[in-house]
Amino acid sequence: MPLMDIKENLDKFQIKLRRFGILSRLKSFHRSVKVKSGRYYPLVVIALLVQVAGIITGVILVRQQQIYRSQAQVVGPQIYFNPTQISVNPNSTNQVFEIYMNTNQSRVTASVFELNFDPNLIQITSLEPVSLTQVLQATSVSSNTARITLGSGPTNPLTGTQSVLRLRFNTGATTGTSTISFTPNTQVAAIGSNTNVLASATAGTIVIPTPTPRPTTTPLATATPTPRPTATATPRPTSTPLPTATSTPRPTATATPRPTATATPRPTSTPVPTATPTPSPTPTIGPGPTPSYRVVLNSGTGQSCYNLCRSQGYRACQSVGTDAGATDSNLYRNWGTCEILSGMSCDVVVYNTGAQCSGHTTNWTQCRCLY
Repeated sequence: MPLMDIKENLDKFQIKLRRFGILSRLKSFHRSVKVKSGRYYPLVVIALLVQVAGIITGVILVRQQQIYRSQAQVVGPQIYFNPTQISVNPNSTNQVFEIYMNTNQSRVTASVFELNFDPNLIQITSLEPVSLTQVLQATSVSSNTARITLGSGPTNPLTGTQSVLRLRFNTGATTGTSTISFTPNTQVAAIGSNTNVLASATAGTIVIPTPTPRPTTTPLATATPTPRPTATATPRPTSTPLPTATSTPRPTATATPRPTATATPRPTSTPVPTATPTPSPTPTIGPGPTPSYRVVLNSGTGQSCYNLCRSQGYRACQSVGTDAGATDSNLYRNWGTCEILSGMSCDVVVYNTGAQCSGHTTNWTQCRCLY
């Protein structure tokens, strides 16, 4: 302990003794026990020792209180990933991992972020500023290191707990776990200090799991229509023409012969034509019904549509989308503003960012689940 601190603590202790009248009573006691020879009795010596011991004890207690107060104070800003761990499928693109800062009592004006990562598992594509909006040094990415320098200026320092940096990355076909850590070059500047005030920097973890094979979907059999028999017309019988009647000649009179009467032949009847029936057309039966489905909302569940459909008892996921039938392959997300991502599939994991887009919590899309 410095000598000046000891003197200051002794002065404070004497002020307390005067406040409670202890110092004046000790002096009166000393005068009352004097003897004529000018010496003190042993009792006076003991009283002096007690006074000295009290002063020493007071100094120790004051110093200990300062130590406790110093330990209770937070040193400086803390940097960490939120959440600390995420899971991303292999061969995924444009994925996001956010870095937060708790400034505690500091007023942060600038920060250098330098990150280490495993290039065999992920590829960092960009570092985007969020709260620290001034880019003092642009993003640089090497084989396994990414670096950016950001600032806010002394007139608008960063305070509180906020997202400061957004990391975008892609994954390859290799599965495993990649730790993204902060190097010793990561620093934080604050008002009132000319040194690095960073207290701690906590690493984040990206897990790339082995995908579960999807079961093969058996196509439904198409119903084969049974042909209807063609109706065969029964021919109508042809009418037989009546025979021609032959008259019997009457005997000729002897006196005056009469002309023989010749019977007039009856006309032969014309046969009625047989009606030819018109064949009935054979009906054609169309293909069988399409498989039934149901559109299920996937809003910030942390699951892919494939896993969500399976967990709710459906056979499989056919497609995703934000339209009525969940077929346009779109997904809503919000990183400051609402935006639509296209080209999504049933395997995309839908994370919860806590923001709202079109009446639902982002990220969100709809799953077309097959019965």
